[in-house]
Amino acid sequence: MTQSFARSAGRCLVLLAVAFSVDACMATQHVALDRQTDLNRASGITTQSGRTIAFTRPGASIVNDTLYAAVSTGQLIMPTDSVATVSRKKFSTPRTLGLVGGVMTGVMLIALIGVAASGLNISP
Repeated sequence: MTQSFARSAGRCLVLLAVAFSVDACMATQHVALDRQTDLNRASGITTQSGRTIAFTRPGASIVNDTLYAAVSTGQLIMPTDSVATVSRKKFSTPRTLGLVGGVMTGVMLIALIGVAASGLNISP
């Protein structure tokens, strides 16, 4: 029984690691582009005309009023006056709590089903 519990616990840890690595705890924040905007975590932009462009790698730079970033077709080179907003990933506490709560609920349900199926009698 100890080995099966260890395997189940290991699987749960792997599932938790995968869940947290797929940006489940992140939310996208849209901010106006100005001199103070942090572009290190930028994940995309929205142009003045409303077109959304996603970056393939986080981050962008501005040189001489021109924005440079990596996109799926190569390098994006765009005048900064054509950029309306910058999108960036931000840690979201509510999403993280929801994810952890959901995973823990699932683990508890699986454990209860396992106990019920094994025929063990758990009484106080």
